[in-house]
Amino acid sequence: MSASVPVGKYQISFESRGLRLQRIGESGPVVVTPLLMFTITEAGSPAAIFQIQRLVPAGTNAADFHGFTSQRLALYGRISAISDGIDALRVEMRVENAIDEMRVRVSAQLVLTGEADPRWLVPGVFYGNNRPPGSTRVYPTYSEINRDLRKLVSNNWTLRSDRAATPLVCAWTYGCMGYISTQGMFGRSAANPDGVGMSGLQFGSDEGQPTLGVDFPYRETPVKFSFCHEDKIEPEETFVVLPKATPMVTSFLVGVDQPDLHAHAKVIRHLYYADEKDNPPATAEVPMEVQEQIAHTGLLRWHFDSRQAALYESASFDRHFGRKGMYTERAHMHAGWLSGALPAYSLLYAGRESKHVESVNAGVAVLNKLAGTIAPAGTIFPAWTEENGWSCSFGPEDGTAHSRTVAEAVLFILRALGLEIKNNANHQQWYEAALSSLNYAMGAQREDGAFPCYYDLTTGRPTSFDGCGGLPWIAAFAAGSSLLQKPHFREVAIKAGDYYARFVRNGLLYGTVEDLNCVPTSDDCHWALIAYINLYELDRDTKWLSLAKKAADLALTWRFSYNVKFSRNTMLGRYGIATRGGDITSVASPATSCQGLISYREMTKLAHFAGDEYYQKRAEDARSFAQQLIVREDGHYNGREGMAVGLLFHTDWWQPKGMLLSLSNTMTGGLFKYAQIQHRLLRVSAHAVEEARDEHDANWLNDPVYFADADVPEEAGLGGIGGGLMSALGISDKTPLRTSRADVLKPAGAAAQAAPPTPALGQSGFFNLPGIPNPGAPSKEAPKLDPLAPAASSASSPRLPMGSQSRQDVPRPGSRDLAPGSRGSGSRSDVQIPGGMTERLGAILGLGGGPPSSTSNRRSSRGSLSGDHVPLPGAAKNEPAPLPNFSPPSGTGNPKPLAEQPRESDGRSDEEIEIKYKIF
Repeated sequence: MSASVPVGKYQISFESRGLRLQRIGESGPVVVTPLLMFTITEAGSPAAIFQIQRLVPAGTNAADFHGFTSQRLALYGRISAISDGIDALRVEMRVENAIDEMRVRVSAQLVLTGEADPRWLVPGVFYGNNRPPGSTRVYPTYSEINRDLRKLVSNNWTLRSDRAATPLVCAWTYGCMGYISTQGMFGRSAANPDGVGMSGLQFGSDEGQPTLGVDFPYRETPVKFSFCHEDKIEPEETFVVLPKATPMVTSFLVGVDQPDLHAHAKVIRHLYYADEKDNPPATAEVPMEVQEQIAHTGLLRWHFDSRQAALYESASFDRHFGRKGMYTERAHMHAGWLSGALPAYSLLYAGRESKHVESVNAGVAVLNKLAGTIAPAGTIFPAWTEENGWSCSFGPEDGTAHSRTVAEAVLFILRALGLEIKNNANHQQWYEAALSSLNYAMGAQREDGAFPCYYDLTTGRPTSFDGCGGLPWIAAFAAGSSLLQKPHFREVAIKAGDYYARFVRNGLLYGTVEDLNCVPTSDDCHWALIAYINLYELDRDTKWLSLAKKAADLALTWRFSYNVKFSRNTMLGRYGIATRGGDITSVASPATSCQGLISYREMTKLAHFAGDEYYQKRAEDARSFAQQLIVREDGHYNGREGMAVGLLFHTDWWQPKGMLLSLSNTMTGGLFKYAQIQHRLLRVSAHAVEEARDEHDANWLNDPVYFADADVPEEAGLGGIGGGLMSALGISDKTPLRTSRADVLKPAGAAAQAAPPTPALGQSGFFNLPGIPNPGAPSKEAPKLDPLAPAASSASSPRLPMGSQSRQDVPRPGSRDLAPGSRGSGSRSDVQIPGGMTERLGAILGLGGGPPSSTSNRRSSRGSLSGDHVPLPGAAKNEPAPLPNFSPPSGTGNPKPLAEQPRESDGRSDEEIEIKYKIF
């Protein structure tokens, strides 16, 4: 028996109540020496502590220990060192009883000592005390003093592990960070892969002494955050049957580190890789490209209403519960957040990419509607309903707008504007609406850099600056700086970036969801990542990259690193749904969605900028998860083909675990489509930069910013061609790129068809994005014809979406529903595109009349952006004719029909053309 045993970077000693851990760091031991205790609770009896009796070395970096209780229960364990990215201890324990069969729960607690005002993290469940100032929602909150179970406030919490995105509890004191983690299902083995039962997590503090731990099996006290059963929030305890002389075996991870608020990142990274084999990513029965096609068709069929030029937020799976005998659940559209600009941009991009007229019509019509009416405050409106027309956000005050909703819409309007410029279409009102909204936000920005979270739509008066609600404006200003030729927008974005950095460094972001005022959500972290990656691309200051990395690590606390086990009798169990890659929505609404895909582009770019494959893997997990949410055929998930599940219930909450929300959500379909587009674009981007590396001196490639700035088929001003635009517009001192644009400015399909396989991470600094064939190339697995498309001709459009059925437009007295093209009382009719901008954009984008043959010829070619038809860049006699400019008739919400353009031969077979142009 030894009094003290070295195990890895820990010195372990024992006393009767447990094992004493002392972390040996580079500058000596950590100040605090926590105690690891083991307890057992028999049903109907209080908890009993195992008395540790022996501690002995067990080979290199390991020790064995033994203990017992008065109930003749024995504890045997081994503690060993882990140094794979973290300095932690793995504890394996075996509990055995020598009396009759009993129902028990075994627990382990890490008791932190020293002065503490504890701070907590349970990924996806608890952040700090979990209720920032200004939050009025009722959900679990920590307070050692102000305890009130009616408001779910307590000093001690125990939770079932399936509530967490990673089964982990972290606690910070003034002297250290302690953490403990286990698998969601404990007692798993080759003979019993499902395990014995679900584990639990615990944390709390009594008299300033923080304790965190794990339970086998779980309990939920003092109340449970669940409303779907008859007992509501009553506490719940579970036990496991422990037979006589049959041991219960389980394990967990425990560690102590310096009190760095971002130390959780390396722990989650380790757990992700350690459990990867047991938790594979989601797979689908059909290729992801086919799922994308189905989702695209579903957006048009179930959500787009051509008469109102709207993408409705939700559609019912069951027509019986639909509105007016249709599948539409409610005729509402937000400018951003749940619908609006992002899915409209995705439809527009796909329409331009595949020459699909109906998709272009839909995307442009919705964006025209969003940009066609300006609120008196000077921004676009945040929401529209068929009943009331343009309206306000969900917020603490009537008549207010939420910054995230408006800023997101502005960002994607700008991306769509850049896309349309490259396709020779001019949308003056998009430009005006985006510029007017940005000018308002710039004027409302506080001296310290903060943007309003909520503001009055009539007066423009900021009503709240709480939290991070204004953070999404950073990405919008970064986009506007380059595309709109407004160099002062760069300074606005930098000033805001400096202000919101405090939230990222503090590890607590909240406020970017309009109906969850001051509540921590996954959206907060994803928007921080978007903001700081775009700032890094704009400003090239490495501090933005550091903040982006911290934001990404915070975002990944919300993303499932493992697969929750579902009962085979539930919907999610029957379909084998994998939760890995899904994001928990918020601490107040614990359901799983794919909303993290909004930062897919930025997460993948971070993987390149940081040279870290981990971020790419986590981004691909999100894309793999989202494909499961698309209804593949009528009857799948009890829905209709093309619908997209909005929420899954990974634990008991508003609905029981294993259920899904029987509503199709525009956000889900739009985000999955958007991520697929970005996946293709980033793959082409990597090829374009690799091509430039081969052709020219590679010195300019040493700065990773140029990964985003290479001229590739990307949206103007946001990555893609951002650096080139800035140089051409004279608003940056960056040296213009010296790379051939001839191939990368072809239509997306042609550019990607010629692309060789992308090297893997570590080869030439780029990474491979698996699973997607070259855009435009026929897929060997995908069906050659869309089942929704007529088979008569390869140029035919699919049947009309459900939303386009005839309905009467009855004017409503007092409605603020102004038609696209008309202006509200706050319109900026005097705003015009700056003189010379179109010529310079034409030069950098190569919008000349003939095929560009050299850099000098392309830069001397000028293309008008105001006409109805300008040839596509590189368009030649044998290429498909471009779509004409599209603008809806003034005074109506109905898009003007586009005449189908005759398709000239492009040298490909009819079979290839059908796959390319009839995928939707």
